[in-house]
Amino acid sequence: MRKKALLVNDSRFESLILRDLLNKLDYDVEIADEFDAIYEVEQFRPDIIIVNYIMQEITGNELIKKIKIDQPTVKCVLSSSNDFQLSDFYDEPIDGILRTPASIIGLKDVLFQLSASVYKNSPYDDFDED
Repeated sequence: MRKKALLVNDSRFESLILRDLLNKLDYDVEIADEFDAIYEVEQFRPDIIIVNYIMQEITGNELIKKIKIDQPTVKCVLSSSNDFQLSDFYDEPIDGILRTPASIIGLKDVLFQLSASVYKNSPYDDFDED
């Protein structure tokens, strides 16, 4: 089963670049803007969500907070061209930082850091323990 990634970004160009990189890494990818993000999380059920920091109506870290209310175990990565560190958001539910413009190496690094827990803690595991 392929992993799923949801990209939330108001820049169509940046979303298409990230989509192509994730496709090369064998991810199924959906793209949403900030207004459709919550709906897409519910419908697509991604393993990883990559959210741009600066958008029209909300910042990425604020959107991640909203997503994590209903999906606390989904992995959320904040993408930005700013020189953020994960420690800058120590009191927020952000699981990783992706520096943009994204490179395949930078993306692989972030995904590797998250990989140990993506499937172990997927909020959409539908298995029964007998």
